[in-house]
Order: sequence, then structure tokens, then C-alpha cells
Amino acid sequence: MRHSSLSERNQNWKELYIAVLFESDKTRISEKISEAQRAIRLRRRQLLEEPGCDAQERQALDNALFSLQALRACLAIPTNAAA
Repeated sequence: MRHSSLSERNQNWKELYIAVLFESDKTRISEKISEAQRAIRLRRRQLLEEPGCDAQERQALDNALFSLQALRACLAIPTNAAA
């Protein structure tokens, strides 16, 4: 099993988050928001388990989650669609 590096894990959630922001297909936005939220939550859990938790990245993760929740609300996408 290949272990991903810290930068790869950090990059994954960022790429998914950015993909949501630039998604123009309204039929795919809910799925992409959910995928990005899962990746962000996973990274946040990983970050909390690492010694010397990076407060800057943690704040970025929290901001990204808040932004995705706001986007979901603005687009009137039900939260249960995130399951």
C-alpha cells in the first residue's frame, strides 16, 4: 500500500475544492460539493492526528468547509444530498 505524502494529501482536498468553485454543470455541483467536503473532513482528521498540527492549514480547511456550506445554501441544494 502506497502512503501518500503530506503535500499530496493537502493537494487533494484543495483540488476538489477548486473544482467545485469552477464547476459550471449544475447537475454535478451537488456531487462535487459532497466529494470535496468528505476530502476536507478527512484531511482535518488527519491533521489533528499529526504532531505539531498546522494551524494555518486547519483554518484553511475550516474556511473551505464553510464556503462549501454557503455555496450549497445559495444554490438551494439540500444537505441530505451530501450523503
